Amino acid sequence: MSNGFCVPAQISGCITVDRSNDSFLSKLRQCLGQPPRHGTREVAGDNLVASLTTSASRTVNIVGYGYPGEILTGTTAPTGNSDRYLGDANAGDWTAGGQPNLQTIANTPITLARLWGCNTGAGSDGARLVWEFARTVNAPAEAPTGLVFFDPESCLCLQTGSIWQHADPTAAAPPARINAPKPYTATPAMNSLVLGSPGGDFVVPVSAVTAISIKPSDLDPFPPVLGPLPPVSVTGDEARRLATVGQFIEPHKSRAVPGALITGTLVITFQHDGAEEERSFAIYNNLLLEDATMTDLHHYYFADLASIVPAG
Repeated sequence: MSNGFCVPAQISGCITVDRSNDSFLSKLRQCLGQPPRHGTREVAGDNLVASLTTSASRTVNIVGYGYPGEILTGTTAPTGNSDRYLGDANAGDWTAGGQPNLQTIANTPITLARLWGCNTGAGSDGARLVWEFARTVNAPAEAPTGLVFFDPESCLCLQTGSIWQHADPTAAAPPARINAPKPYTATPAMNSLVLGSPGGDFVVPVSAVTAISIKPSDLDPFPPVLGPLPPVSVTGDEARRLATVGQFIEPHKSRAVPGALITGTLVITFQHDGAEEERSFAIYNNLLLEDATMTDLHHYYFADLASIVPAG
């Protein structure tokens, strides 16, 4: 059921899911009844070809971690190994006959191909990827522009505001870009942070914030479309200004698990009940924060850092 944070999404037909054993993928595979799993792009194609021989459905689905213009196939972090992702950047390896099993799918034929990856259809890179995939499998193709979550109630859940980027195989050019939904813009009007604890939520005035740091993840390569987050370490008034980087006034209490890259870590230091405390948050695809203390329960949307952190 929709909780204002994400909307249940239905997946059907022939499905192959990344075999990586992390919280998002292992829980999702179990919820979906353990569909075929893949560790490479080639095996993902093989799984779909095999499923098409026994299924009456003509819809195919690849599920994995993602970011704009890419879905990972056998890993939860970017890699230089071309067979571990399907994206606009390595299209030369899987289009135009580069991956024969995709040509087999194209000859089946199928009616719809979906790439279930976080933000995979977003931006210009996402539009090109969906278009190239549609032409390769000779069927309409789609990928979400928003985040994708495992949800205990519905298996899959899409970020509220997400749109399916769509491309037809006969189109002469990629579709118009659709940006990833960004439901939060930093505002100085936010004057408190609502944080969670096992005993319940508590409120921290922004005036009690003493320090903030942001450490980019050591992704190799770091997806250019996301760009490394700028390292930040500030105190005092600057820390209190940057406290608006997260939508901390409105925690989204959801057990949904995002299938997105951890692109960095945000740490906030503050005074509470006469003592100094520290709280860490994982940053997903530069769009979402997850409280490390209240994992799978307290999420906050993340603002565009470029509008807050001075260049250089």
